[in-house]
Amino acid sequence: MDNQNSFYEEALPILTLIQTTILSHPRWSLSLLEATTNQLVTNLRQQRIDSDDDLKTVEEVCQDVFYRHVDEANLFFRIAEKYAVERQLEQSLIWISRAIGIKETECEFHRFRADVLTRLGRLEEAETSLQNALKISPLDISIQHELSQLKTQILEQLRRERNASSNVLAAISKGKEVLSRSQDSSDYAELAHLLANDNQLAEALKYINLAIAQDPNQSEHLRLQASLFARQESFYEAENAINQAINLSPTNPDLHQDKFNIEQKIIAQLKIDRTCVTDLTQAILIESTLAQRCPDDAQTNYNVAYLLTEGRIIDSSLEYIERAIALDASQAEFHRLRALVLEHKGRLARA
Repeated sequence: MDNQNSFYEEALPILTLIQTTILSHPRWSLSLLEATTNQLVTNLRQQRIDSDDDLKTVEEVCQDVFYRHVDEANLFFRIAEKYAVERQLEQSLIWISRAIGIKETECEFHRFRADVLTRLGRLEEAETSLQNALKISPLDISIQHELSQLKTQILEQLRRERNASSNVLAAISKGKEVLSRSQDSSDYAELAHLLANDNQLAEALKYINLAIAQDPNQSEHLRLQASLFARQESFYEAENAINQAINLSPTNPDLHQDKFNIEQKIIAQLKIDRTCVTDLTQAILIESTLAQRCPDDAQTNYNVAYLLTEGRIIDSSLEYIERAIALDASQAEFHRLRALVLEHKGRLARA
């Protein structure tokens, strides 16, 4: 009632003036009436909203607004506030959006819209509204702080959605959205993991390389890099990566197991390569590399000795054949080759 009385007190002098001048100055009085009516009615509507917490009053004002085709931004803002208080957020969003449509330069309108959108869980739209508010008031520290907090919320939400997704392609998409907002090495690594799970190995390697560039001291990043190299059959690069990882975490048993697995793949590849080589020099190189990796394998040491003998590299041949015999003295061909090598060296008695 007090607000209503206040309205009448505000309106009465103007209406009285119009009443007293309508006959003597009709044109002027009508112009004054036209100029003041909308504002007076708007004030009355706002006072009705402010004076009553009941949503029924708000809805009555809304109907009146629609009926009269009123475009009053501040009134719409007050209606939006009332709906927000009653947690009718979708209705609140409608009215604050209408207010902004009329008066888009009002900073508080954009901030309020951001708050409503945040409460609705529509964080990226809320971010846009706060950015609009900041354009209007670029030096407002409170808006800057709100925007920073909201960006953090959005990033955490994207990470949760990425991690919770059961669809790898959807998770990859979320992972890329995360990276549009974050340069954290763990986010690069997580995307690399997802891409690796989808067998996008080249892309995965690109992102794990970025993770390592951001933080070269994470052994798990290097472990993933080694795994990706190995899956691409780039075994020496894989070995280099896993060795770097072990240097960072020397007591991690998983890294040592990975190293063993990679070494076995290198050995298997060398064994395949040696069957395809016809050039003696290349064959010696492959077989001697195998002997370095398998120093306790008698047959490999014998193979190196045999090839070196074929190449007339007698001194080195003797070293390998004696190592082979030391590992397995039961093989007759080992002794025959040793005798041949000694014969080449002119040591006939020992042969």
